Amino acid sequence: MPRIVLRLGEEFSRIEPVGDTALRAESGVTLSRLTSFAAARSLAGLEFAHGIPGTLGGAVSMNAGAYGGEMKDV
Repeated sequence: MPRIVLRLGEEFSRIEPVGDTALRAESGVTLSRLTSFAAARSLAGLEFAHGIPGTLGGAVSMNAGAYGGEMKDV
């Protein structure tokens, strides 16, 4: 069975604040880095994702969730 593996490197791993109430992140950012970035800026809503392994792109594509939260809610 043919397969493909994508690895999103540093070129797709940027996070930046957007004003005081939002952030912009690329698909290769790990969820642990994303949640830490958000928490350091007092941005709420991603707490459920801390501890979920993987990247933002993967989490969005599969609607990752834990502890009652899901990516579709963010």
